[in-house]
Amino acid sequence: MIMDSPQILFTGYAIIGLTLLILAASVAIYLLRLPSKSRATWALFLFFFMVALSGMATILTNAVYGWDVFFAPWQDFFILAGGVALTYFAYSLPRYEPTREARAALLVMSSFALLALAYTIIFYFRFLFHRTPELNESELYYLLLPLGTLLIVIIFLRRSSQFSIHADSNTSPFWRRLVHPKGEDAQALRNLALALSLAFLPAIQTLVAFPYPLGFILSNIGSILAITAIALVYFNHAPELNSFLAKLVGITLALVLLIVAIAGSIDVYVARDLTN
Repeated sequence: MIMDSPQILFTGYAIIGLTLLILAASVAIYLLRLPSKSRATWALFLFFFMVALSGMATILTNAVYGWDVFFAPWQDFFILAGGVALTYFAYSLPRYEPTREARAALLVMSSFALLALAYTIIFYFRFLFHRTPELNESELYYLLLPLGTLLIVIIFLRRSSQFSIHADSNTSPFWRRLVHPKGEDAQALRNLALALSLAFLPAIQTLVAFPYPLGFILSNIGSILAITAIALVYFNHAPELNSFLAKLVGITLALVLLIVAIAGSIDVYVARDLTN
């Protein structure tokens, strides 16, 4: 077994990973320090904690050359594990409802996460003990994350519609209940679905092929846009945040980190072009 000497070089993706780490860790620490925490709060804490770990894996994947492939599968696994917590969160507002639907959704998301973990561990041992020059991640593995993300978006939308019906016995069409959700919980879940949908921006760029720099931004920061939007929704709707100042600080942090991620990624991309 021959190991490559690692070389450190910060790239655009590493900047995105650093932004994810700072943003997610900040929200997770804040949630952990709340004096009273509901099931939904704990679930959201676990989600942001897993996103922070994914951000660290993204940094290592895109900054440590020679060992970058070793860390790559962990990025999606941590997000899928966080997706289990996010699914639990969807069924914990305002209190956990152990319905058949909730158990089925958690089972499916847990299956995605366990498949990702099994693949990652197998890849880990292949890298360490049976490494070959052509060793790379399977394209099928990277289908798990978009499938899991789509499932959670659907769950959020369905839960939002259910809360709208409970709020005023709304019998309007499904799409109308999503456009005009009734009640704070319905609005929060609808907005979370929209926020999470931003993770599909790279797919839009693949289909439309926008010019630079818009195309580059869409291709590279879909995850940071989604996590930033989720954080913004949380700070706007969280019942634990009664202070306007706390919400303002949280929203400002998310926006500043988003701007830094975009500007830093473009600067790295331009600098790489100039050196080439």
